[in-house]
Amino acid sequence: MLKKEYPAVEISELFINKEPVALTFGKCVAKLWGKEEIIANYPTYCSKILTLSANGIASSIHFHKKKHETFRILKGKLFIQVFLMWNKKLPVFFPKPSGLDYELCKAVMLPGEILTLPPFVAHRFWAFEPTEFLEASDHDNLEDTVRLVPSGPIPDIPKELFVCCNTGVVHKHLQ
Repeated sequence: MLKKEYPAVEISELFINKEPVALTFGKCVAKLWGKEEIIANYPTYCSKILTLSANGIASSIHFHKKKHETFRILKGKLFIQVFLMWNKKLPVFFPKPSGLDYELCKAVMLPGEILTLPPFVAHRFWAFEPTEFLEASDHDNLEDTVRLVPSGPIPDIPKELFVCCNTGVVHKHLQ
């Protein structure tokens, strides 16, 4: 049997059904709170690993106009605040500096736990120890992200006010 030879092709030149095989892959983006490693960012989905440095900085309070996000904690503890911001015609959110008047929930997530956020759900996250989580979502596009409050110091919220993301009860390690 003859071995068929194929010409060398750069990965950036590969297309399937006229779509590039990968738009972005293996790219690291530095953030004040840590970094994002973009595994893939296709027209129909994106996957990233987010690493939080436990450096006292929380992510911005932000939401996405189109993007659904699902987080799965890989290691550490992710503290997250989720904010309610609905209006019948257009999602609107006017945060006070603390954002607490509009807060929907405070949760802490442990390895293996999963949280899905639909579009227009404002949120921010931080960690007190090195933490990694996987994000699977629709295509990531900076124009889709609306930042309401910039990244900054972790808010002064007692840990005992955070509940387990999946059960709604306070984690034993926080009591």
